[in-house]
This record gives sequence, C-alpha cells and structure tokens, in this order.
Amino acid sequence: MSEVEEFITVQVKLYRPFYEFIRAYLDFFADPSWTVEDLIRQMVYDSVVNIAEQIRCLSKDVNMHIPKEKWMRKWDAPVLCRYPDEEGESYV
Repeated sequence: MSEVEEFITVQVKLYRPFYEFIRAYLDFFADPSWTVEDLIRQMVYDSVVNIAEQIRCLSKDVNMHIPKEKWMRKWDAPVLCRYPDEEGESYV
C-alpha cells in the first residue's frame, strides 16, 4: 500500500452501567482478548457501514431531492470499511 492512511483516536465517555454491561457481555460471550474499546470500535464501523448502505438504497429512490452522485463518489464503500486489526496497524 503506497498511500499512508491515518487513524484518529476518539475518546467517548460512557455511563458506568452501560460500560459494565459491555464488559460483562465480553466476559461471557466474546473472545477473552477483546477489550471494551475493541467491541465499541467494531460496533462503530458496523454502524457506519449500515448507514452507508441505507444511503446507497436512497440513491435508488427517484424522488430523492439531494445531489447524491457527488456524495456517492466521495464516500464509496471501501473508504468506510477499512479498520486496523488488533495485532498491528495492518488493515482488514
């Protein structure tokens, strides 16, 4: 990969019971190596991909009155689907 890709760290404050629920979920159901941050990052990426798919469905709506072509060219699916894996900064 010749292009340098940049990642930004985002800090989010969570309500303690919400955090404790996520932690308990991970302890019971998930791979023990996963952290709360791993799960939240995955959930954010999954949600953004879902939003992108909803927007793509809108692009098929003939009654849509926003300039969708420019938006769709800029925010193509591969842009939204790249995230670092847990090992290093390689891309999945």
